[in-house]
Amino acid sequence: MAEIALRSVSHQNNHKKLISYLIQTKQQLKVEINKRDNLKINLKVKYFTEYDVLSTKE
Repeated sequence: MAEIALRSVSHQNNHKKLISYLIQTKQQLKVEINKRDNLKINLKVKYFTEYDVLSTKE
């Protein structure tokens, strides 16, 4: 009986570790997506400001 109880606790701990790992991974992905989106926004802003500067020169 004790062995089964130990296995159950071990299983629960593994489950908790897996869940926390998945949550961490999800948060890291969110950070990466935010970085990517910010880069896109920065590129758009840079492009359009350069475009505006060029178009006003003419």
